[in-house]
Amino acid sequence: MNRKPKNLARLLKNGPLFFYNLSIVVFSPYFLGRKLLRVFTKKTSVEFLKERWTIPLMGAEIPDSKAIHVVFVATGFGEKYTSEQLTAALREVRPDVRVTWAVKDDVAVRDVLKEYPAQPVTFMPYDFLPSVATWLGKLQPDVVVSVEKLWIPNIAWASKIWGAVVVVVCGRRGHYRDKGLRRKLWFGVNSWTLRGFDTICLQSETEKKRLQSVLPQSSAVRITGAIKISRRQGARAVSGVLTRWMETQNPAKLPLLVAGSTTSAEEEALVLDAFEITRSETPCALLLAPRHLHRVDEVLAILRARNFSVNRRSEFHDDEKARPADVYLLDTMGELSIAYGFGEAAFVGGTIAGAGHNVIEPVEWNVPVFFGSGAEKSGSAVQELALEHDAGFRVRDAQELGAGWARVLRDAAWRETLRANCREVIEDQKRALEANLQAIVEAIDRVGAR
Repeated sequence: MNRKPKNLARLLKNGPLFFYNLSIVVFSPYFLGRKLLRVFTKKTSVEFLKERWTIPLMGAEIPDSKAIHVVFVATGFGEKYTSEQLTAALREVRPDVRVTWAVKDDVAVRDVLKEYPAQPVTFMPYDFLPSVATWLGKLQPDVVVSVEKLWIPNIAWASKIWGAVVVVVCGRRGHYRDKGLRRKLWFGVNSWTLRGFDTICLQSETEKKRLQSVLPQSSAVRITGAIKISRRQGARAVSGVLTRWMETQNPAKLPLLVAGSTTSAEEEALVLDAFEITRSETPCALLLAPRHLHRVDEVLAILRARNFSVNRRSEFHDDEKARPADVYLLDTMGELSIAYGFGEAAFVGGTIAGAGHNVIEPVEWNVPVFFGSGAEKSGSAVQELALEHDAGFRVRDAQELGAGWARVLRDAAWRETLRANCREVIEDQKRALEANLQAIVEAIDRVGAR
Protein backbone atom coordinates (compact mmCIF):
# COMPACT_ATOMS: atom_id res chain seq x y z
CA MET A 1 0.00 0.00 0.00
CA ASN A 2 1.11 3.57 -0.59
CA ARG A 3 2.41 5.73 2.23
CA LYS A 4 -0.17 8.07 3.71
CA PRO A 5 0.44 11.57 5.03
CA LYS A 6 0.12 11.52 8.79
CA ASN A 7 -0.48 15.15 9.67
CA LEU A 8 -2.37 18.29 8.78
CA ALA A 9 0.71 20.01 7.32
CA ARG A 10 0.96 17.47 4.50
CA LEU A 11 -2.69 18.03 3.62
CA LEU A 12 -2.22 21.79 3.57
CA LYS A 13 0.40 21.47 0.84
CA ASN A 14 -2.46 20.92 -1.58
CA GLY A 15 -3.16 24.46 -2.82
CA PRO A 16 -6.87 24.18 -3.73
CA LEU A 17 -7.62 22.37 -0.47
CA PHE A 18 -5.79 25.05 1.53
CA PHE A 19 -7.60 27.94 -0.15
CA TYR A 20 -10.98 26.22 0.11
CA ASN A 21 -10.53 25.90 3.88
CA LEU A 22 -9.22 29.45 4.10
CA SER A 23 -12.48 30.61 2.47
CA ILE A 24 -14.43 28.66 5.10
CA VAL A 25 -12.59 30.60 7.80
CA VAL A 26 -13.14 33.94 6.05
CA PHE A 27 -16.86 33.33 5.57
CA SER A 28 -17.33 31.53 8.90
CA PRO A 29 -19.91 34.09 10.20
CA TYR A 30 -22.12 33.26 7.20
CA PHE A 31 -21.72 29.51 7.62
CA LEU A 32 -22.32 29.79 11.38
CA GLY A 33 -25.51 31.72 10.70
CA ARG A 34 -26.74 28.99 8.36
CA LYS A 35 -26.02 26.32 10.96
CA LEU A 36 -27.87 28.26 13.65
CA LEU A 37 -30.82 28.68 11.32
CA ARG A 38 -30.96 24.91 10.77
CA VAL A 39 -30.81 24.31 14.52
CA PHE A 40 -33.73 26.63 15.24
CA THR A 41 -35.89 25.68 12.25
CA LYS A 42 -35.27 21.93 12.15
CA LYS A 43 -34.54 21.46 15.87
CA THR A 44 -31.50 19.37 15.03
CA SER A 45 -28.33 18.90 17.04
CA VAL A 46 -26.11 17.57 14.26
CA GLU A 47 -24.67 21.00 13.40
CA PHE A 48 -22.97 21.38 16.79
CA LEU A 49 -21.93 17.91 17.90
CA LYS A 50 -18.52 17.80 19.57
CA GLU A 51 -18.25 14.16 18.49
CA ARG A 52 -17.93 15.36 14.90
CA TRP A 53 -14.69 17.02 16.01
CA THR A 54 -13.36 14.36 18.39
CA ILE A 55 -14.40 11.31 16.27
CA PRO A 56 -14.94 8.66 18.98
CA LEU A 57 -14.61 5.07 17.78
CA MET A 58 -17.57 3.02 19.02
CA GLY A 59 -19.10 -0.40 18.60
CA ALA A 60 -16.79 -3.38 18.29
CA GLU A 61 -13.10 -2.82 18.83
CA ILE A 62 -11.27 -2.21 15.59
CA PRO A 63 -8.64 -4.95 15.43
CA ASP A 64 -5.00 -4.20 14.78
CA SER A 65 -5.11 -5.69 11.33
CA LYS A 66 -3.59 -5.17 7.91
CA ALA A 67 -6.97 -5.91 6.36
CA ILE A 68 -8.21 -3.32 3.86
CA HIS A 69 -10.37 -0.81 5.70
CA VAL A 70 -13.57 0.44 4.00
CA VAL A 71 -15.34 3.44 5.57
CA PHE A 72 -18.93 4.30 4.62
CA VAL A 73 -19.88 7.96 5.04
CA ALA A 74 -23.62 8.44 5.67
CA THR A 75 -25.67 11.46 6.72
CA GLY A 76 -28.86 10.01 8.21
CA PHE A 77 -31.16 7.01 8.49
CA GLY A 78 -31.72 6.60 4.75
CA GLU A 79 -28.01 6.49 3.96
CA LYS A 80 -27.42 4.29 6.99
CA TYR A 81 -29.87 1.76 5.57
CA THR A 82 -28.00 1.83 2.26
CA SER A 83 -24.75 1.26 4.15
CA GLU A 84 -26.34 -1.76 5.85
CA GLN A 85 -27.29 -3.30 2.53
CA LEU A 86 -23.89 -2.68 0.93
CA THR A 87 -21.97 -3.85 4.00
CA ALA A 88 -23.89 -7.13 4.17
CA ALA A 89 -23.32 -7.73 0.45
CA LEU A 90 -19.64 -6.74 0.69
CA ARG A 91 -18.97 -9.15 3.54
CA GLU A 92 -20.28 -11.99 1.39
CA VAL A 93 -17.81 -11.33 -1.43
CA ARG A 94 -14.91 -9.83 0.58
CA PRO A 95 -15.16 -11.30 4.10
CA ASP A 96 -11.61 -10.26 4.93
CA VAL A 97 -12.16 -6.47 4.73
CA ARG A 98 -12.85 -4.24 7.73
CA VAL A 99 -15.89 -1.95 7.54
CA THR A 100 -16.62 1.15 9.62
CA TRP A 101 -19.64 3.44 9.34
CA ALA A 102 -19.25 7.20 9.78
CA VAL A 103 -22.72 8.66 10.35
CA LYS A 104 -23.67 12.32 10.71
CA ASP A 105 -26.97 12.01 12.59
CA ASP A 106 -26.50 11.30 16.31
CA VAL A 107 -29.87 9.53 16.57
CA ALA A 108 -28.85 7.22 13.71
CA VAL A 109 -25.53 6.52 15.48
CA ARG A 110 -27.38 5.49 18.63
CA ASP A 111 -29.60 3.28 16.49
CA VAL A 112 -26.53 1.55 15.05
CA LEU A 113 -25.06 0.96 18.52
CA LYS A 114 -28.35 -0.57 19.69
CA GLU A 115 -29.12 -2.62 16.60
CA TYR A 116 -25.59 -3.61 15.49
CA PRO A 117 -23.38 -3.62 18.62
CA ALA A 118 -20.61 -5.45 16.74
CA GLN A 119 -20.47 -2.87 13.94
CA PRO A 120 -17.66 -0.28 14.29
CA VAL A 121 -19.19 3.19 13.98
CA THR A 122 -18.12 6.79 14.44
CA PHE A 123 -19.36 10.22 13.43
CA MET A 124 -19.08 11.82 10.03
CA PRO A 125 -16.70 14.76 10.52
CA TYR A 126 -17.55 18.34 9.76
CA ASP A 127 -16.43 19.07 6.22
CA PHE A 128 -13.61 21.27 7.51
CA LEU A 129 -9.99 20.19 7.25
CA PRO A 130 -9.06 19.99 10.98
CA SER A 131 -12.06 17.75 11.69
CA VAL A 132 -11.47 15.62 8.59
CA ALA A 133 -7.76 15.26 9.41
CA THR A 134 -8.64 13.97 12.90
CA TRP A 135 -11.10 11.54 11.32
CA LEU A 136 -8.52 10.26 8.83
CA GLY A 137 -5.86 9.92 11.49
CA LYS A 138 -8.07 7.77 13.69
CA LEU A 139 -9.64 5.60 10.99
CA GLN A 140 -6.76 5.26 8.48
CA PRO A 141 -9.18 4.31 5.66
CA ASP A 142 -8.10 2.54 2.50
CA VAL A 143 -11.43 3.04 0.72
CA VAL A 144 -13.89 5.85 1.51
CA VAL A 145 -17.45 5.34 0.24
CA SER A 146 -19.76 8.35 0.32
CA VAL A 147 -23.40 7.27 0.26
CA GLU A 148 -25.35 9.59 -2.07
CA LYS A 149 -23.53 12.77 -1.04
CA LEU A 150 -21.34 14.48 -3.65
CA TRP A 151 -20.65 17.86 -2.07
CA ILE A 152 -18.06 16.95 0.59
CA PRO A 153 -14.89 18.67 -0.73
CA ASN A 154 -12.71 18.16 2.33
CA ILE A 155 -13.71 14.54 2.94
CA ALA A 156 -13.24 13.61 -0.72
CA TRP A 157 -9.98 15.46 -1.38
CA ALA A 158 -8.32 14.92 2.01
CA SER A 159 -9.11 11.20 1.83
CA LYS A 160 -7.62 11.04 -1.65
CA ILE A 161 -4.45 12.86 -0.60
CA TRP A 162 -4.27 10.59 2.45
CA GLY A 163 -4.03 7.67 0.07
CA ALA A 164 -7.56 6.25 0.06
CA VAL A 165 -9.58 5.35 -3.02
CA VAL A 166 -12.71 7.55 -2.88
CA VAL A 167 -16.05 6.41 -4.28
CA VAL A 168 -19.57 7.83 -4.21
CA VAL A 169 -22.44 5.33 -4.56
CA CYS A 170 -26.06 6.21 -5.43
CA GLY A 171 -24.84 9.74 -6.08
CA ARG A 172 -27.36 12.52 -6.54
CA ARG A 173 -26.95 16.20 -7.24
CA GLY A 174 -28.64 17.35 -4.01
CA HIS A 175 -28.69 21.14 -3.84
CA TYR A 176 -26.66 21.62 -7.02
CA ARG A 177 -28.19 24.10 -9.46
CA ASP A 178 -27.36 23.70 -13.13
CA LYS A 179 -28.66 27.17 -14.09
CA GLY A 180 -28.50 30.73 -12.85
CA LEU A 181 -26.10 32.81 -10.78
CA ARG A 182 -25.45 30.13 -8.17
CA ARG A 183 -24.11 27.78 -10.86
CA LYS A 184 -21.73 30.47 -12.14
CA LEU A 185 -20.47 31.35 -8.67
CA TRP A 186 -19.89 27.73 -7.62
CA PHE A 187 -18.90 26.20 -10.94
CA GLY A 188 -15.18 26.00 -10.13
CA VAL A 189 -15.68 24.65 -6.61
CA ASN A 190 -18.19 22.05 -7.81
CA SER A 191 -15.93 20.87 -10.64
CA TRP A 192 -12.96 20.63 -8.28
CA THR A 193 -15.02 18.78 -5.64
CA LEU A 194 -16.07 16.04 -8.04
CA ARG A 195 -12.47 15.49 -9.16
CA GLY A 196 -11.84 14.29 -5.60
CA PHE A 197 -13.74 11.08 -6.37
CA ASP A 198 -12.05 8.20 -8.16
CA THR A 199 -15.42 6.68 -9.09
CA ILE A 200 -18.79 8.43 -9.27
CA CYS A 201 -21.89 6.22 -9.31
CA LEU A 202 -25.06 8.17 -10.06
CA GLN A 203 -28.68 7.24 -9.51
CA SER A 204 -29.94 7.94 -13.03
CA GLU A 205 -29.25 9.41 -16.45
CA THR A 206 -31.22 12.47 -15.34
CA GLU A 207 -28.71 13.06 -12.55
CA LYS A 208 -25.85 12.73 -15.03
CA LYS A 209 -27.39 15.22 -17.47
CA ARG A 210 -27.88 17.76 -14.70
CA LEU A 211 -24.28 17.37 -13.55
CA GLN A 212 -22.74 17.05 -17.03
CA SER A 213 -21.02 20.45 -17.00
CA VAL A 214 -19.11 19.71 -13.77
CA LEU A 215 -18.48 15.98 -14.09
CA PRO A 216 -14.72 15.34 -14.39
CA GLN A 217 -13.17 13.30 -17.16
CA SER A 218 -10.58 12.03 -14.68
CA SER A 219 -13.17 10.04 -12.69
CA ALA A 220 -15.05 6.94 -13.76
CA VAL A 221 -18.71 7.98 -14.01
CA ARG A 222 -21.39 5.31 -14.25
CA ILE A 223 -25.15 4.92 -13.75
CA THR A 224 -25.81 2.34 -11.07
CA GLY A 225 -29.26 3.29 -9.74
CA ALA A 226 -30.41 4.18 -6.24
CA ILE A 227 -30.50 1.76 -3.32
CA LYS A 228 -33.43 2.61 -1.09
CA ILE A 229 -34.30 -0.78 0.33
CA SER A 230 -34.10 -0.62 4.11
CA ARG A 231 -35.86 -3.67 5.54
CA ARG A 232 -33.69 -6.10 7.44
CA GLN A 233 -34.47 -9.75 8.07
CA GLY A 234 -36.32 -9.93 11.36
CA ALA A 235 -37.09 -6.20 11.35
CA ARG A 236 -40.43 -6.77 13.07
CA ALA A 237 -38.65 -8.51 15.96
CA VAL A 238 -36.20 -5.60 16.23
CA SER A 239 -39.11 -3.25 16.81
CA GLY A 240 -41.30 -5.47 18.95
CA VAL A 241 -42.96 -2.60 20.82
CA LEU A 242 -44.05 -1.02 17.55
CA THR A 243 -45.51 -4.36 16.44
CA ARG A 244 -47.42 -4.79 19.70
CA TRP A 245 -48.71 -1.21 19.44
CA MET A 246 -50.07 -1.87 15.98
CA GLU A 247 -51.49 -5.30 16.81
CA THR A 248 -53.19 -4.38 20.11
CA GLN A 249 -54.44 -0.85 19.49
CA ASN A 250 -56.47 -1.65 16.37
CA PRO A 251 -58.73 -4.44 17.68
CA ALA A 252 -61.20 -4.09 14.80
CA LYS A 253 -58.31 -4.74 12.38
CA LEU A 254 -59.34 -1.82 10.21
CA PRO A 255 -57.26 -1.46 7.03
CA LEU A 256 -54.44 0.98 7.72
CA LEU A 257 -53.26 3.82 5.48
CA VAL A 258 -49.76 5.16 6.23
CA ALA A 259 -48.64 8.74 5.63
CA GLY A 260 -44.92 9.00 6.36
CA SER A 261 -42.45 11.89 6.60
CA THR A 262 -45.01 14.68 6.22
CA THR A 263 -43.23 18.02 6.45
CA SER A 264 -45.87 20.79 6.66
CA ALA A 265 -49.41 21.63 7.73
CA GLU A 266 -50.29 21.84 4.03
CA GLU A 267 -49.18 18.26 3.52
CA GLU A 268 -51.03 17.00 6.58
CA ALA A 269 -54.19 18.78 5.37
CA LEU A 270 -53.91 16.95 2.03
CA VAL A 271 -53.44 13.60 3.78
CA LEU A 272 -56.31 14.12 6.21
CA ASP A 273 -58.68 15.29 3.48
CA ALA A 274 -57.78 12.19 1.46
CA PHE A 275 -58.27 9.99 4.54
CA GLU A 276 -61.78 11.36 5.05
CA ILE A 277 -62.58 10.74 1.38
CA THR A 278 -61.33 7.16 1.68
CA ARG A 279 -63.09 6.22 4.90
CA SER A 280 -66.37 7.68 3.65
CA GLU A 281 -66.29 4.71 1.24
CA THR A 282 -64.41 2.05 3.27
CA PRO A 283 -63.84 1.95 7.05
CA CYS A 284 -60.12 2.41 7.71
CA ALA A 285 -57.57 4.05 10.01
CA LEU A 286 -54.56 6.28 9.38
CA LEU A 287 -51.01 6.05 10.68
CA LEU A 288 -49.39 9.48 10.47
CA ALA A 289 -45.64 10.02 10.93
CA PRO A 290 -44.40 13.64 10.72
CA ARG A 291 -40.83 13.95 9.44
CA HIS A 292 -39.63 16.19 12.28
CA LEU A 293 -40.56 15.36 15.85
CA HIS A 294 -40.50 18.99 16.95
CA ARG A 295 -43.72 19.38 14.92
CA VAL A 296 -45.65 16.76 16.92
CA ASP A 297 -47.55 19.36 18.98
CA GLU A 298 -48.48 21.22 15.80
CA VAL A 299 -49.73 18.00 14.20
CA LEU A 300 -51.71 17.09 17.33
CA ALA A 301 -53.42 20.49 17.19
CA ILE A 302 -54.34 19.90 13.54
CA LEU A 303 -55.82 16.48 14.37
CA ARG A 304 -57.80 17.74 17.35
CA ALA A 305 -59.15 20.66 15.36
CA ARG A 306 -60.65 18.08 13.01
CA ASN A 307 -62.01 16.02 15.94
CA PHE A 308 -59.94 12.93 15.14
CA SER A 309 -59.28 10.54 18.00
CA VAL A 310 -55.51 9.99 18.35
CA ASN A 311 -53.34 7.18 19.74
CA ARG A 312 -49.68 8.18 20.19
CA ARG A 313 -46.88 5.64 19.82
CA SER A 314 -44.71 7.42 22.42
CA GLU A 315 -47.42 6.97 25.08
CA PHE A 316 -47.96 3.26 24.49
CA HIS A 317 -47.12 0.72 27.21
CA ASP A 318 -47.20 -3.05 26.77
CA ASP A 319 -49.90 -3.50 29.43
CA GLU A 320 -52.14 -0.80 28.00
CA LYS A 321 -55.69 -1.71 27.04
CA ALA A 322 -56.77 -1.18 23.45
CA ARG A 323 -57.52 2.43 22.54
CA PRO A 324 -58.85 2.36 18.99
CA ALA A 325 -58.32 5.63 17.17
CA ASP A 326 -58.95 7.36 13.88
CA VAL A 327 -55.27 8.34 13.65
CA TYR A 328 -52.26 6.51 15.04
CA LEU A 329 -49.48 9.07 15.50
CA LEU A 330 -45.97 7.66 15.07
CA ASP A 331 -44.01 10.19 17.14
CA THR A 332 -40.80 8.18 17.57
CA MET A 333 -37.56 7.97 15.58
CA GLY A 334 -36.35 5.12 13.42
CA GLU A 335 -39.56 3.06 13.17
CA LEU A 336 -41.27 4.42 10.05
CA SER A 337 -39.53 2.08 7.59
CA ILE A 338 -41.00 -0.87 9.51
CA ALA A 339 -44.38 0.77 10.19
CA TYR A 340 -45.11 0.96 6.46
CA GLY A 341 -45.42 -2.82 6.53
CA PHE A 342 -48.67 -2.60 8.51
CA GLY A 343 -50.38 -0.56 5.79
CA GLU A 344 -52.43 -1.36 2.71
CA ALA A 345 -51.38 1.84 0.92
CA ALA A 346 -49.06 4.73 1.70
CA PHE A 347 -48.25 8.37 1.04
CA VAL A 348 -44.69 9.67 1.33
CA GLY A 349 -44.28 13.26 2.44
CA GLY A 350 -42.02 16.09 1.39
CA THR A 351 -43.27 15.52 -2.15
CA ILE A 352 -45.75 18.36 -2.60
CA ALA A 353 -43.07 21.00 -3.08
CA GLY A 354 -39.91 18.90 -3.48
CA ALA A 355 -38.43 15.48 -4.20
CA GLY A 356 -39.40 14.33 -0.72
CA HIS A 357 -38.37 11.17 1.04
CA ASN A 358 -37.86 7.49 0.33
CA VAL A 359 -40.79 6.05 -1.65
CA ILE A 360 -39.18 2.60 -1.71
CA GLU A 361 -39.69 2.03 2.03
CA PRO A 362 -43.40 1.13 1.67
CA VAL A 363 -42.82 -0.64 -1.66
CA GLU A 364 -40.42 -3.13 -0.10
CA TRP A 365 -43.29 -4.28 2.14
CA ASN A 366 -45.41 -4.72 -1.03
CA VAL A 367 -47.38 -1.60 -0.14
CA PRO A 368 -48.25 0.66 -3.12
CA VAL A 369 -47.15 4.25 -2.63
CA PHE A 370 -48.57 7.65 -3.57
CA PHE A 371 -46.60 10.90 -3.57
CA GLY A 372 -46.89 14.53 -4.62
CA SER A 373 -45.74 16.08 -7.88
CA GLY A 374 -42.95 18.22 -6.42
CA ALA A 375 -40.16 16.26 -8.12
CA GLU A 376 -41.95 15.87 -11.45
CA LYS A 377 -39.76 18.41 -13.27
CA SER A 378 -36.43 17.76 -11.59
CA GLY A 379 -36.84 13.99 -11.51
CA SER A 380 -36.34 11.54 -8.65
CA ALA A 381 -34.71 8.22 -9.50
CA VAL A 382 -36.67 6.15 -6.98
CA GLN A 383 -39.97 7.83 -7.81
CA GLU A 384 -39.39 7.18 -11.50
CA LEU A 385 -38.62 3.56 -10.67
CA ALA A 386 -41.89 3.17 -8.74
CA LEU A 387 -43.83 4.86 -11.57
CA GLU A 388 -42.16 2.70 -14.20
CA HIS A 389 -43.32 -0.49 -12.48
CA ASP A 390 -46.82 0.84 -11.60
CA ALA A 391 -46.07 0.48 -7.91
CA GLY A 392 -46.18 4.23 -7.26
CA PHE A 393 -48.46 7.08 -8.31
CA ARG A 394 -48.13 10.86 -8.41
CA VAL A 395 -51.11 12.77 -7.05
CA ARG A 396 -51.83 16.48 -7.32
CA ASP A 397 -54.48 16.91 -4.65
CA ALA A 398 -56.45 15.21 -1.87
CA GLN A 399 -59.12 14.02 -4.29
CA GLU A 400 -56.60 12.05 -6.34
CA LEU A 401 -54.97 10.60 -3.24
CA GLY A 402 -58.32 9.71 -1.65
CA ALA A 403 -59.53 8.06 -4.86
CA GLY A 404 -56.29 6.06 -5.15
CA TRP A 405 -56.37 4.91 -1.54
CA ALA A 406 -60.06 3.99 -1.81
CA ARG A 407 -59.45 1.88 -4.91
CA VAL A 408 -56.60 0.00 -3.21
CA LEU A 409 -58.91 -0.91 -0.32
CA ARG A 410 -61.91 -1.67 -2.52
CA ASP A 411 -60.37 -3.56 -5.45
CA ALA A 412 -58.71 -6.76 -4.20
CA ALA A 413 -57.56 -7.82 -7.69
CA TRP A 414 -55.84 -4.46 -8.31
CA ARG A 415 -54.30 -4.60 -4.86
CA GLU A 416 -52.70 -7.96 -5.65
CA THR A 417 -51.42 -6.62 -8.97
CA LEU A 418 -49.83 -3.68 -7.16
CA ARG A 419 -48.14 -6.02 -4.71
CA ALA A 420 -46.65 -7.99 -7.60
CA ASN A 421 -45.46 -4.71 -9.13
CA CYS A 422 -43.81 -3.82 -5.83
CA ARG A 423 -41.85 -7.07 -5.96
CA GLU A 424 -40.57 -6.11 -9.42
CA VAL A 425 -39.27 -2.82 -7.98
CA ILE A 426 -37.34 -4.71 -5.31
CA GLU A 427 -35.78 -6.94 -7.96
CA ASP A 428 -34.64 -3.76 -9.72
CA GLN A 429 -33.24 -2.53 -6.39
CA LYS A 430 -31.23 -5.72 -6.05
CA ARG A 431 -29.65 -5.04 -9.44
CA ALA A 432 -28.76 -1.52 -8.28
CA LEU A 433 -27.23 -3.03 -5.15
CA GLU A 434 -25.03 -5.29 -7.25
CA ALA A 435 -23.94 -2.43 -9.54
CA ASN A 436 -22.94 -0.15 -6.65
CA LEU A 437 -21.27 -3.04 -4.83
CA GLN A 438 -19.16 -3.71 -7.92
CA ALA A 439 -17.74 -0.18 -7.76
CA ILE A 440 -16.70 -0.73 -4.13
CA VAL A 441 -15.13 -4.11 -4.90
CA GLU A 442 -13.14 -2.53 -7.75
CA ALA A 443 -11.86 0.13 -5.33
CA ILE A 444 -10.80 -2.58 -2.87
CA ASP A 445 -9.00 -4.44 -5.64
CA ARG A 446 -7.17 -1.20 -6.58
CA VAL A 447 -5.91 -0.92 -3.02
CA GLY A 448 -4.94 -4.59 -2.95
CA ALA A 449 -2.95 -4.23 -6.16
CA ARG A 450 -0.72 -1.49 -4.72
